[in-house]
Amino acid sequence: MAIALGNEFTLVLTERGKLYAFGSNSNGKLGIGNFTDQNTPVCLDTEQAFQNEHITMVAARYYHAACVTDNSDLWSWGSNMSGQSGAGRLRGQLGY
Repeated sequence: MAIALGNEFTLVLTERGKLYAFGSNSNGKLGIGNFTDQNTPVCLDTEQAFQNEHITMVAARYYHAACVTDNSDLWSWGSNMSGQSGAGRLRGQLGY
């Protein structure tokens, strides 16, 4: 299990590779496909969002987040105002 804390949001990665997100969703930092704040944990659709890859690591910062899959792909989402989500440089990226 791993927990990543961002600015007013939390990501929880379970031992089975399920990724849950909750809190403020400004800039789409929860990675759930919308901008609605979540008061309770929401499980991300890994089949759609990460091409059904198994998530092994998760990280969060102010208004963005990232994870690494067992295929060593790096996925990022959330704010990209200063290039912090790595647009154009990552193999996988959520388009929220």
